[in-house]
Formats: sequence, structure tokens, C-alpha cells
Amino acid sequence: MYFKKDFILSLFFLCSFFLAFAQNSKKVDSLQALLEKKQLSDSLHLEILSSLLQNCQHTSANCLQFIQKGLTLAQKNHNLLKEAEFLAHWGSLNLTIGDYPKSIEYTLQALKIDEELGNQTGISRDLNNLGVVYSAKGEIDKALKYYEQSFKIDHFINDNSKLSITLNNIGVIYYQKKQLSKALDYFWKGLIEAEKQQDKHRVGVSLNNIGDVYYDIGEYQKSNLFQYQALKVEQEIQDYEGIAYSYNALAKTYTELSKFDSAEYFAQKALEFNKKFGFNPQVKDNLQTLKELFYKKGDFKKAFLYADSALTMMDSLFSEDKNKIINQLQQKFELDKKQSEIESLQKDNIIKQQEIENQNLWRNIWIFSLGVTLAFIAVLFYSNYQRKKINDRLNAKNEALKNLNATKDKLFSIISHDLRSPFNTLKSTLELMKENAFSPKEIELVSKQMQKNIESISYTLDNLLQWSLSQMKGGNTNIEKVELGEIITETINFYQEVAKQKALQIVNQIDSPMFVLADKNQLRLILRNLLNNAIKFSFIKGSISFSYIINGKEVEIAVSDTGIGMTEEQLKNLFSPANRSTPGTSGEKGTGLGLLLCKEFVENNGGKINVQSTLYKGTTIVFSLKLA
Repeated sequence: MYFKKDFILSLFFLCSFFLAFAQNSKKVDSLQALLEKKQLSDSLHLEILSSLLQNCQHTSANCLQFIQKGLTLAQKNHNLLKEAEFLAHWGSLNLTIGDYPKSIEYTLQALKIDEELGNQTGISRDLNNLGVVYSAKGEIDKALKYYEQSFKIDHFINDNSKLSITLNNIGVIYYQKKQLSKALDYFWKGLIEAEKQQDKHRVGVSLNNIGDVYYDIGEYQKSNLFQYQALKVEQEIQDYEGIAYSYNALAKTYTELSKFDSAEYFAQKALEFNKKFGFNPQVKDNLQTLKELFYKKGDFKKAFLYADSALTMMDSLFSEDKNKIINQLQQKFELDKKQSEIESLQKDNIIKQQEIENQNLWRNIWIFSLGVTLAFIAVLFYSNYQRKKINDRLNAKNEALKNLNATKDKLFSIISHDLRSPFNTLKSTLELMKENAFSPKEIELVSKQMQKNIESISYTLDNLLQWSLSQMKGGNTNIEKVELGEIITETINFYQEVAKQKALQIVNQIDSPMFVLADKNQLRLILRNLLNNAIKFSFIKGSISFSYIINGKEVEIAVSDTGIGMTEEQLKNLFSPANRSTPGTSGEKGTGLGLLLCKEFVENNGGKINVQSTLYKGTTIVFSLKLA
């Protein structure tokens, strides 16, 4: 089954953040030369150590030294991202020498830091590596759990480069569990992702895996079809190990289909490739295939010869495995020795640090004496500071009193002018109507004007009531989950007729549903005031738009118009209580309360408001709210 090869590749690709299996000696030499230079910044030092670990074999004792240096430097600079990276390296190093408990320990430490940082790429890496470790240990259920978690994260953050590998590895786990239908499903998904990424090597792997499942369930024609497709892809990219595997797989299917000539042809081709390129484990599989072929064909003499060759190859592989184990033990001994040396150096550093601390103690005694003297001087400065603080408070109270007077003047101005004027007009009109001074046509025109005056008075009174409540701290802000698009649509409908009078186009670009946290009534008043102002200061046949930008956990809502705009002086005093409203483009009047209320209510709801305007080009008012 091709999954054995796929698993090794996954170890390379899934851990490609920190595993390197081939050493680029020239690059390592140049990087080490850089390390020896003085006056390197800590950040550059860390990057060089990272690059060294990308280009050195993890079986090298030097790797431990690079990891220790990098980890110490990252901790010194509180660089948690790099600390997690070097811990992951350490976990990988222990995996390559077969120390699974330490590999898991360091990988879990890396995972904890990445989770605290919210580093999704790092979390995916760490989960993948835990899957690799548990697969190597034979704990396939645990491996499956970590692969699936890693897959979900990669899918969430759209890191599609690893999806095919992870899907194939999950399929391999189900294959090992004898759940062939699930394995087939994941191999198909892996094939689809590989084709999306145009990863022909992974396409070949997926096709081989699918063919192997069909072989195991006895659908030899289908198996044959997929192995042929895999062979074609592998020949195109010159994947010699894949070609050899496909040859052997085709030999097996042709044997089951009793097409012995074709079976022998492909089996011999596989054997030729495996011997040529040194794929010894696959040589053993080829010999087994040839044994089965001649046994089914009835040529028991050749079957016996290939069976004997297979046993000899197994003995050879067993000897190789023994040598690998001895080498791993030797490497572990060297790494442990290196780690002991590092720990010894750390102890020496602790002793030196203690000596420095003793010297610092005497220095601190002298500093303390000096400090007592300075404390006396500080008392004098403190008394002056307290005096200044009292003066600052008095100035703040004076400023508050000044604002209060401005508020009072604003209130009296509205009552005496902005309300009195339309009421007087209304009174005079009613008296004339009482005396039948208007013709029916004039009454119709006067009625429309009276309606406008009444709407203006109602709007002013509503704003005045809300503003008065806010000034007396009598209004409550009830934060709840509110559908923003619904309130904006309601506001646009409310002002639709007014907008038609100026032939204005109102565009709503807010997606629905979009939920925010706000006081519904205050949000409604904010939007009405902003739209009312936009209509008021827009030219005939102009346009007004509602748009938004998601900024983290907030949404910024923009109300833009193509109206008269403002000068820099008007912008500067826009939210001042003393600011006077100016007439609209069609002579509409206002109180200036609307924007004051908008600012106060936006801040009540935990947001901010700002204005951008260019004279004769238009105005954009942006305010923010928290997303639900």
C-alpha cells in the first residue's frame, strides 16, 4: 500500500516549518559565518538560527545547540512566536531520534504558546506534528484526532497547500483501521485538492491510494484504471519511486485478472526501477508480487525462487533497521551529551550571576543612601505638584462651567428662535385660513408648507428632548443585539419622500443580516440625524450612500453625500455646543443639536465618530459599533 511512502512525505511536508532532511552545506557554512559576526541585532540573530535549522539535518548534534541558542534569545526578547517555533524544532529533533515522550512534551509547549497568541498557522503545524508522532508510535486513533483538528484549521484559514497531504494521511489512518469506505472517501478528497493546487506529485499519490483500496475490495478493473492514471502522472513528473510503485500495483491487478504476461512485464519493470534507484523496501514487495504471480500461473519453481529472494531481502532490510537503531542510539547519546554540556554552562552562568548580584548589593547600599537625600528633595517637589494639581482641577471646573453656559445659551437660542419662528409662522397661517384669506389652490400649497413646519418642529422637539435627557444624565443606554440593515432600511424609508423632493438617490450597501451591539432607539436617532443632515446639505439630483468596513470586532458605518461640504473651520467646531446650524441647500433650517446627539450616543454605545469633508464636494461621517 502506497500509504507508507505517503506517510514519510507527510512528515516532510506537514512539518516543513521546521524539518529539513537534506543539508545544504554551503548555505549552512555561510549562515554560521554570519553568526560569528559581532553587533548582530537579536531579531537578525533569531532569523539566522531559524534558517540554520531549516538547512541542517535534525540528526546533527549542532541542531540542539542552534535550538538552545534560539530559545534562550527568543525568551530574552519576549518573542513568543519564535519561542514556539524553536520548541517545535526541539520536538522534531526528539522525534527523529525516537524519543517520543520528549517530542510530545516540547510540541505541546509550542502548541500552548501558539494558542495563547492565536497563531493559527503555528497551531496547525503543532497539531500535525503530534499526529506524526502518534502515527510513528502506532497510536493511530490519537494521530487521527490531531490530523482532523489540523485539517479544520487549514481549511478555516484557507491554507490549501497542505490539505491534500492531510486528507491522504487521514485516509491512511482509516485504511489501517480497515474502514475502507472512509479511507476511499478521504483519498478522493485528497485527489480533488491536489488537482486544485496543480500538485501532480500529490495527484499521483492519491490515485495510487484509491487504486489500492479498490484492489483490497476486489474491484481489480477499477484498481487497474487508477494505477494506470497514477503511472501516467508519475512518468510526466519523473517520480521514479512512484513509477516503481505503480508498476508493482499494475502487476498485482493483472495477476488477479489472470493476465499473467502483462503482470510479469510490469513486475519486472518495477524490480528494475527499485534496484536501479535503491528503493529496497519496494524490492521486497516486488519479489512477493512475482512469487504470487508464478504461484497462480502454476510455475512453482519460479514461485519458490522469488519467495527465497524475498526472505533474503527481508534479512537485509532487518540488518539495515538494526544499523539505523544503533545510529539513532548513538545520535541520542551525542545529543544528550551536548545537552548536558549546555546545562553545565548554564550552571556556570548562574554562579557568575550570583557574584554579580553580590556586587550589586553593595552598590545598592550606596544608592539607598543617596536615595534618602533625594527623597527629601522629592517631598519639596511633591508639595509643588499638589499645588499644581489643585490649580488644574480649578481650571477643569472653570472649563466645565464654560461648557455649561454654552449649553444654556444653546437651549435658550433654540427655544427663542428655532422653535418660536416656525410656531409664529404656523399661528399666522391658521389666522389667515380662519378668515378665508386663501383660495383652494393656495390652501393646498399652504397645507404642504404647514406639514413641513410641523415635521420640522417635531424633529426639533425630539432632538431637544433626547439632548436634554443626556445633559441631565437621565437617559439610559440599553445595549442589545440589533440588526443594522433593518434599522438603516427603516431610516431610508422614513426619509424617502423628503429625498424625492430633491430627486436624491439613496444607496444602501450594508449587507443583511449584520448584527451589532447597540441601544436600538439611540441607533435609530443617530441614523436619522445623519441621513437628515445628508439630505439637508445635498444638491438636487445628488446621491447619498450607506457603506461599511469590518475592522476586527467592530464595524465602521459611513454615511456619505455629494453635497455642499464644509470648511476646515466648520469641521473644527462641528461638535461644539456653541456651533450654530447653517441652512440647507434648499433653505432647510436646523438647530445644530443633531450632530451633538450623534456624537454622545455613539460614545454611549462604545464607538467613535469622525467626519471627512471637502467644500462643494461632499461629506462623509463615519461611526463605529461593536459587532454582535
